[in-house]
Amino acid sequence: LYGANSPEWVITMEACNAHGIYCVRLYDTLGAGAIEFILCHAEVEIAFAEEKKVAELLKTFPKSTEFLKTIVSFGKLTQEQKEEVSKYGLSIYSWDELLSLVR
Repeated sequence: LYGANSPEWVITMEACNAHGIYCVRLYDTLGAGAIEFILCHAEVEIAFAEEKKVAELLKTFPKSTEFLKTIVSFGKLTQEQKEEVSKYGLSIYSWDELLSLVR
C-alpha cells in the first residue's frame, strides 16, 4: 500500500487481513531507492497506490518488475502510465476498473 489513508486504503488493508495476505506499507518519506528495495525484498506482486504515487512506482522499473505483476491506482490513470506498464508485461487498473472486474 502506497499513499495516504483513504477509504480505498482501508478496504484494501481489510481485504488483505480477511484473506491472510501480508500487507507491506510504503511511506511517502521513502525515496524511490527505498521503494524499489522494499518492493523487491518483500517480493510484492500487487501494489495498490494513491493516484499521485503511481509515477513513483514506475520509477522503480525495471528492477521491481521481477516480482511486481499488477498495479492498482486508487484514482485515474494516464495513457502514458498504461503504456509504460504494458512495456514490462504488467497489468494496471484504476480502482473503479478493479471493482468492475470483481463484481
